[in-house]
Amino acid sequence: MKTYQSHLKTTGAHGTLPIPNRKPVLKSSAIFPCIVRDDLDTRILYMGYWLIKRNIPEVSLLKTLRDDSGNILFRELQVIGDVRAYQVSVADILRELQYQSTLFVGSIELEIFSTRDLVFPYPAFVLNYVSETASTVVHTTGRIYNDLEDLKENEDIKVAEAGFDITPRKDVDPYFAFVNGTVPTVDARIRLELVNAAQQRRKKTLELGDLGAYQSCYVRFLDDEDRAFLGESKGTAILHHDLKGFFPRFIAGHILDSANVISLTHTFYDTTGHRSEDAYWHNSDKSRFEDSAIAFPVRIDGDWYTEFVVYPNHSPAAMHFDIVLCTSDGRRVARVDNIFAVGPEDARLAHVDINALFSDVLPVQEGEQRYCALVIVRAEGPIPARLKFGLNIGERKGADISSNICFNARVPDPAMLSKPFAFRWAPLETRGSSTLVLTNHSFERNYQRPANVKLQFWSQDSVPSIERQVRIAADGSYWFSLDQDEEIRSFFAGGPGWVTCECDNPFVSGWYLMDAGAGVIGADHAF
Repeated sequence: MKTYQSHLKTTGAHGTLPIPNRKPVLKSSAIFPCIVRDDLDTRILYMGYWLIKRNIPEVSLLKTLRDDSGNILFRELQVIGDVRAYQVSVADILRELQYQSTLFVGSIELEIFSTRDLVFPYPAFVLNYVSETASTVVHTTGRIYNDLEDLKENEDIKVAEAGFDITPRKDVDPYFAFVNGTVPTVDARIRLELVNAAQQRRKKTLELGDLGAYQSCYVRFLDDEDRAFLGESKGTAILHHDLKGFFPRFIAGHILDSANVISLTHTFYDTTGHRSEDAYWHNSDKSRFEDSAIAFPVRIDGDWYTEFVVYPNHSPAAMHFDIVLCTSDGRRVARVDNIFAVGPEDARLAHVDINALFSDVLPVQEGEQRYCALVIVRAEGPIPARLKFGLNIGERKGADISSNICFNARVPDPAMLSKPFAFRWAPLETRGSSTLVLTNHSFERNYQRPANVKLQFWSQDSVPSIERQVRIAADGSYWFSLDQDEEIRSFFAGGPGWVTCECDNPFVSGWYLMDAGAGVIGADHAF
C-alpha cells in the first residue's frame, strides 16, 4: 500500500511537488477475473479519454484473454485514436474462438501503451457483468505490476483487504475474486475475519492450494455457521493474505445463481494497523474546513433505499459522523449529528439507513425533488488520510441486490481550492434505466462555489458528440436519466455510451446507476 501523501506526490495531484526522479508511466494496465455462461457475459467498457484528459493523440491497447489456469487463448492489439465509447465482450471472443463449453472462467488483461506520460498506472476501465436481469459494474481493480519499482512502491506497507458487504441471505453467496500475478504461489491461503452487526469477529482460513501464474480464482466463502454468526443483518469481511506480484485489489459481491446475477464492488485496504504519522491528515484550519466530507446521491422514490456504510478498516482515530440532507438546488434541509461515532481504538461496522434517518423530511413531494446526503466527519485529532465507505442504493423488489460502491471521503487539502477544474467521466447503459448524478460539495464549512459543467455524450459508432451545459449550485446536484432523454438514448444506438464532464470547479464528483428492472442495482462512482 502507498500512503495517501505518496499517492499525491507520485501523480503530482493538487499541486504537490512530484517525487524527484519520478519515472514516467508509459504503460497502465488492468486485469479482471471473468465468467461467461448462459445469459451471462463479461464486458469491459472504456472510452478514449486519454485524448481529452492527457492530450495524447493515440494509445495502443493490448487485450489478452486467458483461461482459469492462465493459458493465453486470445490476443489483439487495438489503436485508440478517437474519443468514443468502446467495449470488449468476452462472450463474443469465445464465439470467435469456437469455445465449446457452457461455462468459461478466466481473466482478461488490458494493457495501455503510450509514448507520453499516462501518470496513473491503472487505466479507467469498467468491468461489467451483464445478463437479462442485471448489469453490474466496478472500475479497474487488480493489475499486474509494471516492474520491480512499481511493485516496491505498492508493497512497501503490507495490509489486508476489507471494506465490502456480506449478507446472510441463504439464496445468495458472498464471494471475492482475483487473478494471481506472474509468479506461482505455493499453498495459498486467505485468513478470513468476519465482522457482524454486534461488532463480534469470527475467524477461519480458506485454503486455496497452489496457484499458477495468472490463475483466476472465484471464492464463495460463507457457510451455514457463518450465516448464523451474522444473524439477520449484513456484515463485512477482512481478507488477510500473502499474495504477491500483483496489485491485490479484489472484486467482491454476491452471486444469485437462481437469477443469473453476480453483483460487483471492490475491496480496499485495511489500515487499522497503520498508525504512523503519514497515516493521518492534519486539518490546517478547523475554523474554515471540516475534517473530512463527502456527498452521495439518495434515492427516495418508490421502494428505493439508500444506506451509508462505515467499515472497520481505518487507522485508529476518535471520530463523529454527521449527515446533512441537501436538495438538488443546494438547500440544506435537514441535519442529524452524531449518527455514528468511533473511539480512538475502535474499528466498528455500521449501516445507516438514510431514508429512515430523514423519514420526517423525505420526500417533500415524491418525484419532484432530488437529494444528496453530505457526510461530515469530525475528528478529535488528525483524521485518517484514507477513509473508505460503502454506498448501498437498492430497490426492494425482485432479487433486491443493492449497489455496494466503495468510495472515499475528501480530506481538507487547501491546494484543492486553487485547482481550476475537474474532469469526470462515466459509462451509461441503454438496457433498462441508467442515471448519472453530479454533486457539488466541499470540505469548506461555508461553501458557496457553483459549478458550470459541459457534458459530452459519446457513442460507439459516432465520433462527434452531443453537448449539454448545466449549472450546479453549491451543495447541489444534477441528475440525468438516460431513459428519459430520447435524443441521447437514440444516439447511443442500443449500445453502452459514455459521458464526459468538464467542470470549472474541482469539487464536482460523479455517480452512475444501472437498473435492468429486476431489483439488481449496478453502480459506481465516476472516474
